[in-house]
Amino acid sequence: MSRSIQRAARTRALLTAEPYRRALAHLDDDGPLIPDAQHAHQASIEAELLHQLLDLGKHTPGGHPRHPLGITHCTPLPHGIDLRLESRRQAAAVLQQVLPHQVHGEEDDPDRVGIPGLTVDGIRGNTLELAVPGQNCSVTFSGLPGRLWKAQLDRAEHIHREGYRGRPLAWSRPSSVPASDQEPEAPWGHRGGSAWLGSWLLRRPGLFQQITTPHLLEGHGGSGHWTLELCHLTTTPFEAEGLTQLLLHPGLGLPYAPTVRTCSRVLPDGTQHRSQPGEHWARGNDRSGQIILDLDDPGRTVLDLRFHRDPVTLLHPAVREAAAARISQSVTRHTTHRRLIGAETPS
Repeated sequence: MSRSIQRAARTRALLTAEPYRRALAHLDDDGPLIPDAQHAHQASIEAELLHQLLDLGKHTPGGHPRHPLGITHCTPLPHGIDLRLESRRQAAAVLQQVLPHQVHGEEDDPDRVGIPGLTVDGIRGNTLELAVPGQNCSVTFSGLPGRLWKAQLDRAEHIHREGYRGRPLAWSRPSSVPASDQEPEAPWGHRGGSAWLGSWLLRRPGLFQQITTPHLLEGHGGSGHWTLELCHLTTTPFEAEGLTQLLLHPGLGLPYAPTVRTCSRVLPDGTQHRSQPGEHWARGNDRSGQIILDLDDPGRTVLDLRFHRDPVTLLHPAVREAAAARISQSVTRHTTHRRLIGAETPS
């Protein structure tokens, strides 16, 4: 095996967080290191999925996942995406969040939440496959045996049926659901022209596991603006500079030309420093920091990165310890990652 192939596999594994052998197996000699979603429908559903995962952490105090977004690694494919979830608990939370369902509202006008049009395509082996009928897009969740995926689906259905007076759910066995109860056609433009960025980020969970290492990742996206809130333990450096360098990297970074609009830091004494792009990045002992990137894509998308320190976290002790151990391992490998990427400090 050539050194160039080994290097490509290590670089892919750095970005997708895949095990090295899995990254190597999915390398395409004639394709990009990490393929983009081939169809706009696929990018849109991935953007909505990222939005839902970012929102999920806000509603689980004390039970935040060990990995940002609860994803241990991702295998991106042209026509789909495979996300490995870290635990049964995270799988239950994700399914209850993303599967389309109805919640209490007015008698004749219930609120629909989740990802519109998403249905269960089947359980195959140890994976749960989701799809949108009539659209060329799919999402696969892995990480649990098939019987546990079935149990989680049954649990989600029970919870949502109880929550809305027994009405059937469009995602569950759609062939048996009356036409009047079927989900409407998915509004693929609901993330605007910035759906590509949501998909691009979801396909690279290693950005938030091995480049910078927050214990919690929250935020929201849409209408041309994505905001990511990266919450770090008090002992963890921000690595804002390393993350931004990779995003600006001409070979591995964002596909559209990014411009650093501003960098700001709040120092431990509370004073705030704003600077020109590339100067005074958020450092390990800063209270907080912010970096805003303007992207030269057709929608003029903005990526707003906000770094926070979390001295008094609500994490469950076991979750906190697991996150600290994972972060410590990632930090010790950071120098190797920087050398592998070969990024230069932006000017």
